[in-house]
Amino acid sequence: MKIIQRIKNSINTPLGWFGFRISTELTAQRRFVDSLKSLSKLIRTPATVIDVGFASGTTELIETFSPTKSTYLAIDANPHFKEKIESFCKKYNAHSEMVFCGEKEGEVVFTIHQDHYKSSRYSGPISGSIQSIVPMKRLDTVVEEHGLSGPYLLKIDAEGAELDVLAGAEKTLETCEAVIVEAFVYRRFKNSSTFTSLVSFMDRRGFDVFDIFEQFYHKKTSLLLMTNIVFVKRDNQEWEKGVLNG
Repeated sequence: MKIIQRIKNSINTPLGWFGFRISTELTAQRRFVDSLKSLSKLIRTPATVIDVGFASGTTELIETFSPTKSTYLAIDANPHFKEKIESFCKKYNAHSEMVFCGEKEGEVVFTIHQDHYKSSRYSGPISGSIQSIVPMKRLDTVVEEHGLSGPYLLKIDAEGAELDVLAGAEKTLETCEAVIVEAFVYRRFKNSSTFTSLVSFMDRRGFDVFDIFEQFYHKKTSLLLMTNIVFVKRDNQEWEKGVLNG
């Protein structure tokens, strides 16, 4: 228990700078919808919402940033979600790509799990899974091919491949108002992204952590497994104004 407490204390210190603290509860804390409401007051209405890891659709994102006001680009590497993505695109005149977003163009081995929401490039073969070769494109390429313009709002849920997506989005990030990323605090798979690596990457590109929401813990050990990070541009004047006047 002392080791667990030391880990919590080490994480609580930087989180405390943003007004957050890890508790021993095994339930989610701040909700996604609450974070999005705060974000919507801070940024301009995005011309394009890019949802990487769209799956069945991100309900909270769609409800907060309406596809009737913003163009949507739905991206997923798992062919299981193709029908749902096509249905969404037909309803809202949205754009889509069934690809894995990476640092370069080509193909990649993708593991499709029985629980399709856990499919990943990095998990490797496990019982009941299927490994498939899927096309890989840089996000910058996808955005350019669809003729989409900023400002962008980028959401990434890539089961450990978040840095792959970001590494291929250098140009897109220049016009991003905010980036929302599902982040594993520990390294879930070999070579996959972590909380620390994501924050470091975004810091070098001029983004700061604006919010952290929905922390999830291991049922047996109570160790923090995963959370979600919202990044905004460091020079966001509305954010600075709100902090100074708060």
